[in-house]
Amino acid sequence: KMKSNNKDINTLLHHLYIAHELAINEDININVDKVKHPNHEESMRSSLKDSYWNLFKEQISENPPKLELAFELLTEIKKSLDFVMTPNIINLRNDVNEVLDIETLKKQAENNSNRCYILCKII
Repeated sequence: KMKSNNKDINTLLHHLYIAHELAINEDININVDKVKHPNHEESMRSSLKDSYWNLFKEQISENPPKLELAFELLTEIKKSLDFVMTPNIINLRNDVNEVLDIETLKKQAENNSNRCYILCKII
């Protein structure tokens, strides 16, 4: 039974990872035979995105909120912002790094800071 539970957990984590990637990465390619299933890819993508965001909302709505997915998303947002900023935008880059300092936000969340909760709600 223990092996079955571990397999179920691993499968669930794998599916959450795929849903996360679909929610974050618009360019991800799902190999589906588009001739046989013209709407299958879009339906699957939509379903996985909805599942991801529903799980996200559920976790941050708990008392106390579970913020692991929120921090993963903030990390992805920070990486995306860093990617699109040109090297000469030093002040903006510094501002983003200051506002989205993940370790500081995690510490604030542990101390029940409103700032962290507000950022999670913004997402």
